[in-house]
Amino acid sequence: MTKNDILNYISNSPLYCEKTPAELENMPGDKLLELVGGVIDTKPNDGKHSYEIISIDSFQTAKQYEHYAPIWCIFQSEEVFYEESHQGTCHFIFCKRDDAEDYGKLAFGEGYPYDNYGMSFFAVLLTQGNRVVSVTSRRNWDEDYDHYLNNQQLKEALGEVLYKVTINEKPIRLLQISDTHNRHNELTNLPEADIIIHCGDFTEQGTEEETLDFLNWFLELPHMHKIFVTGNHDLCLWDAEGIEDLPENIHFLQDRGCEIEGIKFFGLAYNHSEELIPDGIDVLVTHEPPVMILDESSGTHWGNAPLRNRVFEIKPKYHLFGHAHDAYGTDKQEGIVFSNGAILDDSYNNINKPHVFEITKSNNYG
Repeated sequence: MTKNDILNYISNSPLYCEKTPAELENMPGDKLLELVGGVIDTKPNDGKHSYEIISIDSFQTAKQYEHYAPIWCIFQSEEVFYEESHQGTCHFIFCKRDDAEDYGKLAFGEGYPYDNYGMSFFAVLLTQGNRVVSVTSRRNWDEDYDHYLNNQQLKEALGEVLYKVTINEKPIRLLQISDTHNRHNELTNLPEADIIIHCGDFTEQGTEEETLDFLNWFLELPHMHKIFVTGNHDLCLWDAEGIEDLPENIHFLQDRGCEIEGIKFFGLAYNHSEELIPDGIDVLVTHEPPVMILDESSGTHWGNAPLRNRVFEIKPKYHLFGHAHDAYGTDKQEGIVFSNGAILDDSYNNINKPHVFEITKSNNYG
């Protein structure tokens, strides 16, 4: 490590330095190190240190660790912290190594930016299902260079055992309801889930007033993500391409898809062509059932034959629907879970419980 290396490091650092460039140039190398409080670390990360895993539940908790990485944007304000956590749908953990206090704000080492300084403290952003979104090195102070660790570096730093305990990916819980017909307020104490899905017929007459009443209820539910599609009763939304000002965690899937926690969803509007359904989805949400699968109610099969053909062609993990009230239940064919989640029976009795499913998606981060 030469004096020029130190001078370059200081000049490129966003940290404030009282000395002018000329004064720094005239200082001996040891005084420069003393000035920046750095540690010359020429050893690559040896993996022999232990980590403390710190769960960050709020901006105030995060601020307690600001001195380890004062340039990180998440320490700027509560608003920025909220945005960086994807509007609160993700959460941070900090990984603090046992030698983190040994390093000043500036330090040097081989393998930059993933040397001992960078690996001594880092932030992991996780989804609610504990899937890794990103891992930010302590060295992430340059706006032009994002110092993120990849999946292998994270495993090597924490070690296999601590990595598994820390990340501990959980299956995603899906909660399905359908055909509530203005009686959604009767659904109290709904099961906990990451994603709640309504398969349509949330209204009776399909008026705007009924729809707004449902949406206000839906918005207030504690579930992190929410999905809904239209049914044959939801007339005022039949031709809608979207709904303005919905929060980002609420998805109106009118012939469109979304991806949540690495799981791909697609919602087909009532009575729209099955040709709109793409390949490669995990969960298909419709109002209509496929013909001859959980579709018989009042002696009639209400299912859609072209829809059935398309479902068996693309083979999603789950096909969630409603419409045929008396056909409430689940079935599994050719590896596909079919679920009719109608809450009301054909006599409009509120007798059926919401369905809960767990789906695991492998971590594609890295």
